[in-house]
Amino acid sequence: MATSSEHAVQSVLAALTRRGSGAPAVPLAIAGPAVPQAEEPPATNTLVVYGSGGRKLNFDPEELQKLPEAFADNPKAAREWEKLLPVYTRKALTQTHFQHMSLEMMRATMERAVHNALQREKEDRKKKNQKKNAKKLADRATRCVLLRNLAPPGGLADALYDDVVGECGRYGAIQGVAAYEVTRAEGEAKGLEPEEAVRIFVLYEQKEAAMEMRKALHLNTFDGRCIAASFFPVDRFDARDLAPVPAAEDKLPAQCRADHVPPAPPAAADGDHPMPDAAASPAARAPPKKILPKYTQALIDVIRAAAAGEEVTLEMIHAADPVAKKAYEDDKAAAIEAEQQEERRRSRLAVAAVLAAQLNADFEAETAQEEAADAAAPPTTEGVDDID
Repeated sequence: MATSSEHAVQSVLAALTRRGSGAPAVPLAIAGPAVPQAEEPPATNTLVVYGSGGRKLNFDPEELQKLPEAFADNPKAAREWEKLLPVYTRKALTQTHFQHMSLEMMRATMERAVHNALQREKEDRKKKNQKKNAKKLADRATRCVLLRNLAPPGGLADALYDDVVGECGRYGAIQGVAAYEVTRAEGEAKGLEPEEAVRIFVLYEQKEAAMEMRKALHLNTFDGRCIAASFFPVDRFDARDLAPVPAAEDKLPAQCRADHVPPAPPAAADGDHPMPDAAASPAARAPPKKILPKYTQALIDVIRAAAAGEEVTLEMIHAADPVAKKAYEDDKAAAIEAEQQEERRRSRLAVAAVLAAQLNADFEAETAQEEAADAAAPPTTEGVDDID
């Protein structure tokens, strides 16, 4: 029994026979074993997605919807992931750069985008709180600033007065300076810290200068000591009521205490992307291997060679920076293509010049022949009337 390929060949031969002789076609038998036909692949439900450039994607966009395990207990990160899903799905379908990515690279890119978005949100909240606190501070600002912890107990001296006037005078005109030292008994009775014993008061002519000085010196370091700067009522300064009133003054910041120990890094709050602990092992601090670029070691080799004064070759740079290598190869290919196009243009111009010269020569030769023929021909009188 003839196969489908045999029927196709017989139809072609029959058509050629009829076209050549006009006689009816004679069926021809094809000898030899039948050619096995390739089996069609079974139908599957796999979705094949192509981008706008006609390139087949390396992954199904629906596979991006699975939430990473790192975001499972983080509602804000999960919401941010849901917001980025349509954005990166559209990028995968429309941008060539994303169409070359694998599923793992795409998910890693989205995880970094979620982390960056959460970081920006955290910074925005911080800036908003800072503006709110700055507004509250400006509402209760005065022309007088109280400086604490500038000197240890019993450390008042004329040199300290000169330092205060010299440093604080940079922010505006000073109207007055005063000092008050709390005794040990008074400090214990009012529950003050030893760092609050020496109190320096600076009165400015303008409130703006006092605000600028307070902003610059608060929690700053002077002679190895953390300064606490706060506003003080002007009427109390004028009345020389300089004794501490704990209920009416800002509490001494913890950073200004001698026994202060920097707190450990806070745990990730709700909405913060979990980051590795600084005290953890190097293996725990390292990012996932799938995010590390393959050319990290090559980049280290380039840095070491440059530091040692060794020659850094173009191959080493390309191994360390695939983007630079791709750009170099693209520029080189573009230069070769431009040179080839210029060569083809010069060839076409040369051929056109030769053809033009040949046509010009043929035209001149024909013109010369016609002139010679006209000169050799006898004059004709046809059409001329005789004049008697």
